[in-house]
Amino acid sequence: MPGENGFVKIDEGAKENGLAQMLGDLISQNLERVPAKKGVAEKMNGSVYINASDIGVAVTIEFRGRDGIYIFDGKQGRPLLEVEADSITVVDMSRLTFVGGLLPNFFDDVGRSIVIKMLKRHLKVKGMIIHLPFTVKLLNVFSVM
Repeated sequence: MPGENGFVKIDEGAKENGLAQMLGDLISQNLERVPAKKGVAEKMNGSVYINASDIGVAVTIEFRGRDGIYIFDGKQGRPLLEVEADSITVVDMSRLTFVGGLLPNFFDDVGRSIVIKMLKRHLKVKGMIIHLPFTVKLLNVFSVM
């Protein structure tokens, strides 16, 4: 697939999508920096649709276990999770810390701001409860912490 970057691959159709490029770089760097995150990603199967509503850009990130992570422009297929937020909040999700390396910390400044945005509906995540294990793994792979 064109735009390959090792384990994380960006579809040709997403080449001009700044969000796809940014998230692809972020995830690639996280996996290189913390090898355990690649182990988490290799156990994930499913996709997430992320809509940065303030800039009108969306991506689908598909996790295919050991076959890698594929990023597409717009909505593809039937994602397990659908995230809608402004672009700053999407980036803020990558700043979440984890307690014991397992669970997101919603009690520090970044975590509290994410919870507040969810309560105010500035961050909407469809499928989060029903796909909670996938959600936690996704946040782990996204997190730069």
